[in-house]
Amino acid sequence: MCLGALGTDTSGSVRVPAAFCGIVGMKPSNASVNQKGTFPPARVRLDEW
Repeated sequence: MCLGALGTDTSGSVRVPAAFCGIVGMKPSNASVNQKGTFPPARVRLDEW
């Protein structure tokens, strides 16, 4: 167990599983966390599949 962890929250991928486990998944605003060194979300076009 750990006291805290960081992760991306695209489409609720952190908050929803946390809610099922009875813990908190927080999504801070874009300006409150430094995003330097992170990769942007992948842009997938579903109409090409």
